[in-house]
Amino acid sequence: ARLCAECPAGHFSGAAGSVSCAGCPAGKFTAVHGSTSCEVCNATTFSTLATVSCTDCPAGTYGNAAEAANCVPCASGKVSAAASATCAACPCGKFANTDQTSCAGCPPGRFTESLSHANDCDACPPGKFSSDVSTECGCQDCVAGKVSQMGAGECSDCAKGKYHPSTGSACTQCDRGKFADWTGSTQCQHCPMGQFQSQVGYATCEACAPGWYSTTGQYECIQCPEGKFSPIPVLDRCEDCTAGRYSNKFATVECDSCPAGKFSYPGAKHCG
Repeated sequence: ARLCAECPAGHFSGAAGSVSCAGCPAGKFTAVHGSTSCEVCNATTFSTLATVSCTDCPAGTYGNAAEAANCVPCASGKVSAAASATCAACPCGKFANTDQTSCAGCPPGRFTESLSHANDCDACPPGKFSSDVSTECGCQDCVAGKVSQMGAGECSDCAKGKYHPSTGSACTQCDRGKFADWTGSTQCQHCPMGQFQSQVGYATCEACAPGWYSTTGQYECIQCPEGKFSPIPVLDRCEDCTAGRYSNKFATVECDSCPAGKFSYPGAKHCG
């Protein structure tokens, strides 16, 4: 008479008189020979047909039910370690790597919001920046006097002749009659008396020529009127011609002396 053979591991026979053994179905296993039944795989593990053991769900997947034939991939923006029952959203400042096994910090100039469920980071908007591999939610504002474009890893100083009073993406040119002689300006300064600037976006002002003057914040100089003079540049007013002298023209640098037999009072346009 023939002897009965034991079913190999991974197989079973549940009834007397069987002529063959069946492989354990997916989600079950048996590690011993001669099994009459298969054991159920625990949650966070799985098995395929006719296996001798269950396998942990790999990183990037999860298993939340027993007797599983496969594990479930993590949803977009979520990650998991091996043998996980759930997947977790990446915290703010991080994103899920390609195989969804771990979270990585956003590179400079990019960010994610809290529990973003993101597979990538967003670019910082204009006027904001992120300088390091981020662990923070969102991007930081550029301080006054600095600006940035989209996706900036740092903010840039406004150039000389330009300014910015608050957060933004572009610097503004100084108006006529004003200047900014350093980078990163938050405002422009008025041209001082005796100087002017007729163009926008300049770092310096120009001195008025002799015979001309200006008050603060001017974009042009004014000629000295008749009876007055300005001998040197950078004055905010013209001086009266002294007694005995006169000026009958504009933009006078030096007053003329009255001829013999004539006289004048201070500020005279002619001699009497």
